[in-house]
Amino acid sequence: MLDDKAMKSLLELSRLEVAPDELPRLERQLREIIGYFERLAVFDTSGVDVNLGVARPVEESRADQSRPGIVRERIDEFAPHFDGRLFVVPQILGETDE
Repeated sequence: MLDDKAMKSLLELSRLEVAPDELPRLERQLREIIGYFERLAVFDTSGVDVNLGVARPVEESRADQSRPGIVRERIDEFAPHFDGRLFVVPQILGETDE
């Protein structure tokens, strides 16, 4: 069960720092959680598939395909501000020179 030694071990293992005045509330909550598991332990689950309800259909993925990229010489057709290496866009954050 959950005694002071077990509580201390749990806090050390979980690397939690709990104020002394919070310990009674935490211990009460842990006892409730353990109580829920004790209630569930009475059910015979030996015939239940552990993966029941967890399995999801495998998504089909397409094969990678190489496609031509942007032709650098034609960028000015759709990008009005291109300095040869970068797309130039208006500043929208921070201070502006205007």
